[in-house]
Amino acid sequence: AEWMRQYYLRVRSIHHLASRQMEEVLPDRSSLYGMFQDWRSRLSNADFSVIRGRIFPRSAPPHDIPALLRLFEMSARHGLDLSREAERWAEDGLRNIEEEGSSALAGSGVWSAFRPILGLPHTATALRAMHRLGILAALFPEFQAADTLVIRDDFHRYTVDEHSFVAIQNVCELSARRRGASADSEEARESAGGWENRFAAVFSEIERPDLLCFALLFHDVGKGMEEPGHIEGSLRALRQICTRLEMTREEADPVFFLVAHHLEMSATMLRRDIFDPEIIRSLAEKVGVAERLKMLCLFTYADIKAVNPEALTPWKAEMLWQLYTMTFNHLARSLDQERVHSSGELAVEVRESLPSLAQDADSGEFRAFLEGFPKRYLSTHTPQEIAEHFQWARQIQTSPVQVRVRPKRHLNELTVLTTDRPSLFALITGTLASWGMNILKADAFANSSGIVADTFRFHDLFRTLELNPSERTRLETNIVDVLTGAASVPALMAGRQQAERPARIKLKTQIRFDNASSARCTLMELIAQDRPGLLYQVSSILASLGCNMEVALIDTESQKAIDVFYLTFQQSKLRPEMEDAIRLALLDKLPAT
Repeated sequence: AEWMRQYYLRVRSIHHLASRQMEEVLPDRSSLYGMFQDWRSRLSNADFSVIRGRIFPRSAPPHDIPALLRLFEMSARHGLDLSREAERWAEDGLRNIEEEGSSALAGSGVWSAFRPILGLPHTATALRAMHRLGILAALFPEFQAADTLVIRDDFHRYTVDEHSFVAIQNVCELSARRRGASADSEEARESAGGWENRFAAVFSEIERPDLLCFALLFHDVGKGMEEPGHIEGSLRALRQICTRLEMTREEADPVFFLVAHHLEMSATMLRRDIFDPEIIRSLAEKVGVAERLKMLCLFTYADIKAVNPEALTPWKAEMLWQLYTMTFNHLARSLDQERVHSSGELAVEVRESLPSLAQDADSGEFRAFLEGFPKRYLSTHTPQEIAEHFQWARQIQTSPVQVRVRPKRHLNELTVLTTDRPSLFALITGTLASWGMNILKADAFANSSGIVADTFRFHDLFRTLELNPSERTRLETNIVDVLTGAASVPALMAGRQQAERPARIKLKTQIRFDNASSARCTLMELIAQDRPGLLYQVSSILASLGCNMEVALIDTESQKAIDVFYLTFQQSKLRPEMEDAIRLALLDKLPAT
C-alpha cells in the first residue's frame, strides 16, 4: 500500500507537469472553442482575470486565508482551471500565511472562507486543485491520512482522496441536472432522467449542501488511521477540525451524524428487508427528521457511485430510492403519535438544554413545558432554541405572544410561541402573505398545556427585510397585533401589494385524505400550484370549517406546494362528510389547473 501511495504521488505530479507542457506547445483549438473561451473572459472581476478559460491573479500573493480561497471559490463556481501564474500565486500566498503562524490557519474566519467553495457546481475541481497545491493539507492536516491511500481490493477503483472528490462531484452534478431540467414539465423530467432526476429533486430541497460536501470530504479519512474502524477515526478527525474552525453546534452536528451513519442506508437496503415496517421504523428513529434523511440519502447515493463507475446499478438506485421514500413517509405519518412524556427519560436534546435555562428554573418546570410536544419538536430545534422557547413560555402571562424573525442563510425564519386559539395558523400565514412573503416550510407544534410553537421559513420576494432591517421589527409587531386582536389580516392585505410570479408549469390541484396512518388525526395531503398567500387561503378554509390543526408539514419544490396537515374535528378524526366539505371548499378557491 505504501509503495502504491508513492507511485500515485509521483504520477500525479508527472501528469500535471505534462499537461501544462502540452498546453503550451499544442496549437489552439477550433475558432468556435476559442470564441467560447473568450466569452468566459467576462467572468473577470477585481481580483482575477479570466483569459482563454483560465484564472489569472491581478494582485500580489495574499497574506490571509479569505483572499487565497477566493481563487478556488471562483474555480468552483464557474468551472475554470488555474493558470500557472495562479498556481504560483496560491503557493506563494500559502507560504506568506504559514509565516504568520498556525493561528492564521484556524478559526471561524477560515471556515467562513472555505464554506462558500462547498456545494457549488464545480466544487470537486476546486478541491482537487487545492489538494494538488498543498492548501487542503495546510488547512486540514487530517486529510493527509487519505492522500493517495489505496484500498487493496477489486471493488474500489480510486484512492481514498480521489474517492472523496468523486463523491462530492456526484452530488454537485445533481445540482446541474436539476437546473437543466427546471424548465421542463414534471412528466418530462421523470421520463428523461429516471432515478437520477429523483435524487436531483432531493438535492434541490436540502438547506445546507455545503455541510453535505464537508462530510463527504472527510468521511473516509479514518481509513488511513490506526482506529479499530474507519468511522471512529473519521469522527475523531472531524472533532479536531470542527473545534479548530469554531463551527457552530448547528453546523457540526449534521456533519457528525452523516459520517457516523454513512453506511446505514446502504447496509439496510443490501442486508435487510426494506419492506419490513420495523426496519423502516428503526431507520426513521435514527435519522429523526426529514432534512437529515435527505442528506443521508444523497450521501449514500454519492458514496456508492464513487466506489467505481459500475457500483451504483439501476437496481441499487431503485432500492435506495424506495428505502428513502418509505422512511420519509414514515416520518411524515407518525408525527402525532411519538410525543414527549415528562415521566420518561430525558432525551439528549433536552439534557443539553438544561444549562441554558434561567437560574430560577428547575427541571420539573421544564419537563412540564415539554409534556405532549411531538418528539419531532426536539429534533427540529437546537437545545438552545428549546431553552429559549421555555423562557418565552414563562413570560406568556405578561407577554401573550412571543415572536422572533431572523435571517437564516438565503431565507428568513419566523418563530411564534403563544397559547393555542382558533385560526392561529391562518392568522400568522395571513400576516406573512400581506407582506408578500412566500412560505416554503412550516412546522406547527403544541404541548399538553396548549402552548404552541410554530416555525415558518419564508422567502422575502421583495427583499424588504434585507434592504430595510428596521422592517423586521415592524413585521414582528404586525404579527403580535394580529394575534392579540389589535390589527386584522384583511386590513394588512388591503395595504400591501401582493407578489405574483408567472407559473412556468401548470399543476392540477390534488387533495387526499388518510385515516389509517394516524391513531388520532386525519391526514390531508395537498399538492397545488404554489403562489403567495396559498397557505393563508388553505388554513383559513380549514379554520372556518372548525378543523383543528395538530401538525402542519409545509414544503415547496420549485412552484409545487406539497403540504400535509394533521386534522381533527371536535377532538376526533374527520368524518367522510367533513372531508367532502373541505375538498369542495378548497377546489372552489384553488383552480384545478
